[in-house]
Amino acid sequence: MFDKNVIKNDYPLPLDGKFFASENTPKLINYILNTHIQDIKALAKEISLNKLANLHFVGCACNYSAGHDAKYILDKYSSIPCNFYTGYQFLSRSPYILDKNSYVFFMSLSGETPDVIKAKNYALPLGVKSVVISRTSQTPLASDKPIADYVFDYEYLAGVYTGPLTILFLLCAHITKFREGNDALCQEIINDMHKVPDYMLNQSKKYAKEAEQWAEKFDGINLYYVLGTGILYGLAFKIAKSVINENIWMDGVDVDTAEFYHGPIEVVETTPPEKANRAFIHLLCKEEKARIPCTQALNFLTSKKVTQIVFDAMDHPQFHELFDPYVLFSPTEWLCMHLAARRNHNIEDRRYMGKLSDKWGSYG
Repeated sequence: MFDKNVIKNDYPLPLDGKFFASENTPKLINYILNTHIQDIKALAKEISLNKLANLHFVGCACNYSAGHDAKYILDKYSSIPCNFYTGYQFLSRSPYILDKNSYVFFMSLSGETPDVIKAKNYALPLGVKSVVISRTSQTPLASDKPIADYVFDYEYLAGVYTGPLTILFLLCAHITKFREGNDALCQEIINDMHKVPDYMLNQSKKYAKEAEQWAEKFDGINLYYVLGTGILYGLAFKIAKSVINENIWMDGVDVDTAEFYHGPIEVVETTPPEKANRAFIHLLCKEEKARIPCTQALNFLTSKKVTQIVFDAMDHPQFHELFDPYVLFSPTEWLCMHLAARRNHNIEDRRYMGKLSDKWGSYG
């Protein structure tokens, strides 16, 4: 447990709620490693032996981010075709390829996300192999008919992002081993995953207080551009959409850093110091090619003297570059916790989600 007395301030930080994961993610990772690793390996082997296999990751918000990272890993290290979708993107596209060789992953913390349930009900009659990733095996997505072929749970309420991410990382690691013969990469991912729990706990102790000063420099800012690319675009999307918008009720925009020059750059004032009521959050990855546009954007915005903060995965050299989302998770989460608290806003509160009717997600 964290020493909550480390934080000397006059505002509340709901560290025991659903939306603070730095404490529970280490326990979540150990739970998955101890409970599911053999089933994950078996599924990876089954997929790898099917030369016609194709993978589809379906989920909204944080689950969508996890699907992005799974596709990134498989695109980079495997020949297996895959894609990721929101629930309605999947329904709208109705991928033509879907058949008995398709493995469709349906992901939802609550297991009640309406469009993901609809996606499952659409896909299973087509004969696909189905995988549900949810907090427990008793959620509607996991337990209601039609029953999925595989169900993986991650137990912890705060695992909305890191739960599916961890399961998919381990799956992708073993696909690279069984399908591509890349034993070294698989073992490195496994080794790094075992290092994450202690590392994240130590990070959280470090950043609990430090992030208070980071957030203070953003007082009065209501618009945040979160820049990330490569393996870090999923985290950028998650921070902008599922934290700044949903949890803090501020304006957040996720930008693939490689696309910053192709449009978003025009919002920046021409004469420094840029005085607009906005800030930029940079997520810098380790991977060489993806790092190029990160450095370009950072150098440009620095020259314009914008309000910004940089989280650099290079500061964590003991982890493989695929683990950039894990090593930057805790510092960015602490920043967001303090941003909310300095606005006297409880990050657990909602205006609309789950409140518009007696059925989750019903609105319009």
